[in-house]
This record gives sequence, structure tokens and C-alpha cells, in this order.
Amino acid sequence: MNMKTLFILIITTVMGITTLFAQTNYYTASKIFEGVGYKYKCNVSSSKSVILYSCNNKLTGQFPKYKATGVLFTYPVEGVKLYQYNAQLEKQIRQVVHAAFSKYSQPIIVDKSLYIIFYINSESGSVDELEFEFVNFGPYSQIPIDVYREIENRIKDSIHFEITEFGKTLNFVWTSREVSSYCE
Repeated sequence: MNMKTLFILIITTVMGITTLFAQTNYYTASKIFEGVGYKYKCNVSSSKSVILYSCNNKLTGQFPKYKATGVLFTYPVEGVKLYQYNAQLEKQIRQVVHAAFSKYSQPIIVDKSLYIIFYINSESGSVDELEFEFVNFGPYSQIPIDVYREIENRIKDSIHFEITEFGKTLNFVWTSREVSSYCE
């Protein structure tokens, strides 16, 4: 290896390391993000976990109640399903996440997981609200807020759960997914 090749290799390596460590962490502290036509709240706990959700959410932190009585529904109830499992729906969710992240930092987040909480309309099965959960020292902290907004909009537009008769007795259905950005 000649000196010129060695020099180029060293410079390329240093630039790569600098780029790796120069990534912006958007979610270091609790705050409000404002975009065109939307606001998101970011709550960062002392354990460095991030909960990210639209300021328009009304169900964040709530749990389903029985419509008839207002009594809190307690998970899990053995043998009771709130919606029908659908493998195609699960694949669609992964595809939405993959499509949004593929424009940004796909190589750093492959095989990492993002938790998405779905607040689902118990009558229609449509997704009314979402929240995202991740750690603020991981790769998802480097993804701009507009990407999470894009995921939320696409999921609301394209994902519908099939609610069971029991699920329809609740004011809403809550579920979560650990979604890898990698899509088979």
C-alpha cells in the first residue's frame, strides 16, 4: 500500500467516524415540536426513554373502559380478543415504517425496534391516535419529527383493525407493536 492510498484511507475513516458521532439527537429533553400544521410532544424520562405523540391526542396515557359502565378494562382477559390477528396487516405496518425510515438512516436502524402504541376506534377499527416509544440514545433519536408524522399519517390512512364483538364494548382498543424498521 503506497502513502497516497494510506492517506486517503485514513482521511476517509476519520470523516466516517466524525459523521457517525455528529448525528443530531432530536429528543434529549421533553419539549414540543412544531411543524407545518402539527405539534408533537416529546416526553423524556429520567431513564432516557422517549414517548412521542401528537399534541392533538386525547387518549395518550388512557386505558379502555367499558362503554356501558365506564369501568376500566384490565388487560389481559384470558380468551378474549379485542381484534382479529391479521398477518397482512402486520406486514403493512412494517412496510410503512420501513418506507419512512429508508429515506433517512436505514443502515443504522436495521434490526433495531421501535414501539408504536395504537389507539384504535372500537367501532370502525381505524387508528385514531399513535404514540412512539424509543430510547433517546439509540438510532431513533436521530430521526426528525416529520418522519414520525409521516408514519402516523400513513398508518391512519391505510391500517384498519377488525374489531371483535367484545372489542366493540370498549370506548377504544389499545395495542402496541414492536416494529423493526427492517421489512422482509
